[in-house]
Amino acid sequence: MKRFTILSSALAAIFCVSVATAQTSQEVAEKYTNACKLINDDKNYAAAVPILEDVIKQGTAVGAESANAVASAKKLLPQLYYNLGIMAGKNKNFAEAETQFMNAYNKAKEYKDLTFEKRSEDMLANTFINQAGAFVKNKEYDKAAEIYSKGMKVLPNNSTLQMYLAISYVESGKKDEGFAIFKQIEARGGRSAEIARTKMENYDNVEANEALAAKNYPKAVSLLNDILKDNPKNALAQLMLIQAYNNMERYDDIISKGPAAAAAQTDAKNKSDIYYMIGIAYYNKQQNDKALENFKKVTTGNNVSQAKERITELNELNK
Repeated sequence: MKRFTILSSALAAIFCVSVATAQTSQEVAEKYTNACKLINDDKNYAAAVPILEDVIKQGTAVGAESANAVASAKKLLPQLYYNLGIMAGKNKNFAEAETQFMNAYNKAKEYKDLTFEKRSEDMLANTFINQAGAFVKNKEYDKAAEIYSKGMKVLPNNSTLQMYLAISYVESGKKDEGFAIFKQIEARGGRSAEIARTKMENYDNVEANEALAAKNYPKAVSLLNDILKDNPKNALAQLMLIQAYNNMERYDDIISKGPAAAAAQTDAKNKSDIYYMIGIAYYNKQQNDKALENFKKVTTGNNVSQAKERITELNELNK
């Protein structure tokens, strides 16, 4: 008799637990349904978010009977945070947008939703870029760099943020810091690496051009040789290097490097300009046949008439 009583009590306890579980599972399902109504009928994403958070928390505790509701809530939650971020961004409430995209990114990462993880990362990066936009417009690059740096703490491997941070550093006079970041991007390869390499070349080209304009030819030569060390096919750098040598009267360097520089040019005027400088180098070294050969290659640009005069002069000397 005693044995029967103990067994009956155990069965009663199991029955009660089953009823409680069923009730909790039903509550989870009802909460999920209510959240869907808020999303679909009212577009009230903000109100739906905490309900879905509860569905995941309570449903996980319930177990298998709430597995479908939990899985569906995990699918929806990153999307809701993402939508809230979009809405905040449209209202230019960038601080709120940052928070919501961060929530979307973290939830997508936690739930292994790779699609929304990437989309949220991109939008989060864009939020930092938009915040910095006003400072960039006013050329306040130091302040823009602060925002990009903040973004990098959140998304340390985001190439877009890295690129903008590098640009801001260079534009604010911190070229070494900017180039260090460009080189990190370049080291990873891919399309971003090509962009970073081009940015560095362009900045060096501008600086070299400024040095040429200021008649600081040694600095220009140093910068241009650095550019060509990384990219020997940089046509603009090759042209400016020959110009620097010409201004320094380094005729041997023009003769040795001029033909390759001319061959690299795709613009006929630039090609003719280099041939003219090669001709002048040979002319000043009294190698008239070589000078004549190069002057004849000057077919367009600003030096055509001067080249013809030199050709006439040299032909007279050869009579």
